[in-house]
Amino acid sequence: MRNLWPLSLFKSTTTVRRKKQNPFLSRSRGDTIRNVWPILKRITLYIFLTGATILMSFPLFWMISTSLKTLEEANSPGIVWIPRQPTLDAYINIFQNADFLRSYFNTVFYTALALVGTLLSIAVVAYAFSRIEWPGRDVVFFLMLSTMMIPPQALIVPQYVFFNKLDWIGTFNPLIIPPPDIARPIQERQPGGLGIFLVKKLAHDIRYRREGDTNFLVMRKRAAFA
Repeated sequence: MRNLWPLSLFKSTTTVRRKKQNPFLSRSRGDTIRNVWPILKRITLYIFLTGATILMSFPLFWMISTSLKTLEEANSPGIVWIPRQPTLDAYINIFQNADFLRSYFNTVFYTALALVGTLLSIAVVAYAFSRIEWPGRDVVFFLMLSTMMIPPQALIVPQYVFFNKLDWIGTFNPLIIPPPDIARPIQERQPGGLGIFLVKKLAHDIRYRREGDTNFLVMRKRAAFA
C-alpha cells in the first residue's frame, strides 16, 4: 500500500491539471471562432454582393450587346450573348435621324431646366424651414407635407384650368415650371415635398464653426440601426 500511495496521488494530481487545462483549450477555440467569424461574414457578404451586381448589371450588358448586333442576330430566335460581327450601324443610324435629335434635345432641355429649378426651389424653401424662425413655421411645414397625400386624380381638371388661364397650353412651361408635386402618382413625383423634408433634415445636421478668419463647416453623423 505504501508503494501505491504516491502513484494514486500522482494520478489525482494529473486529473486536476487536466481539468484546469480544459478551460484554456475551450477559450482558445472560442477566440479562434471569434476571429474567423468576421472574416467569414465578410466573404459571404462579398459573394452575395458580387452575385447581386452581376444579376443587376445583366440588363445593361444585354442592351449593349444587342446594340452592337446586326439585324439578323437581334431578331434571331436563339440567344446570342456576344455579337459575332459587332457593328455600330445602330448608333450611326439613330444620330442621323432628325426626329430623334429633336426629341433628344427636348428631353435634355426639359430635364436640365426642371432639375435646376427644382434644386433651387427646394434649397430656398428648406432653408426657410430649418434656419429662419417665423410664426407658424411648423404648421406650414405640416401642411406642405400633407399635400403629398392628395390623390392626383382630384387635380387633373384644376391643373388644366390653371395652365389654360396662364396661356401655358402647348408650351414647355407646364413641364419646366410644374405645380406642387401633388399632380402625379407618388412614384412619379418630383422631389418636391419629400425633397424639402430631406434637405431640411440635412440642414439641421450642418453647423458652422469659426476659428480666426476661417469658417468651418461641421456635419454631424447619424447612425441608423434597423
